[in-house]
Amino acid sequence: MSQHTYRLVITYNNAGQFAQNVLHYQFDDALFPDTQAAALALINAWDATARPKLQLMIPTSVTILSLKARAVTQVGGFEAIKLLAAGITGARTGAMQASGLGPLIKLLPLNSTTRTGKIFLPGITISDATDGVLTTAFSTILETNAGLMLQNLILTGGGGPTATIVVFGNQPAGAALPVQHIIASNNIATQRNRQRPV
Repeated sequence: MSQHTYRLVITYNNAGQFAQNVLHYQFDDALFPDTQAAALALINAWDATARPKLQLMIPTSVTILSLKARAVTQVGGFEAIKLLAAGITGARTGAMQASGLGPLIKLLPLNSTTRTGKIFLPGITISDATDGVLTTAFSTILETNAGLMLQNLILTGGGGPTATIVVFGNQPAGAALPVQHIIASNNIATQRNRQRPV
């Protein structure tokens, strides 16, 4: 059994601005021919299962450009990338609010009170929040689809392993904690740099 952690990066055009989200998955990649094949299997599973849920949470002014993945807890292997077809946008209609604002999803690992994961989704429309607080309707959509977007994935090939969503940290090296709870904040998050959490 070869449990390794893979990084999945989603790249966007956020109304003319660059944005990324970084997710981490852990799975047994022993039966894949190499880590690039395993990374591509992760991309394809995420694209088929999770991307439609992501689209329900982001504005039409946000275009999903590409998905890329690579192993991060072992040496060797190349990055796999999938360029998405033009016009894959979010489904939330309405004018975009100010730059750097968007919904925040928190990932709480099992048996850990200090380490959390954060995902800053790019963009939010003026009809989805009032005075810095998400509307009840949008909160419901966010809570429902955040869990569906971040569920474990069954990969094709390599024996069909299950990729488990984790919070990954470099200290100690290779530490990956399985996610127990996924919480969508009711407040708008502010991120002034690239929308890519540390």
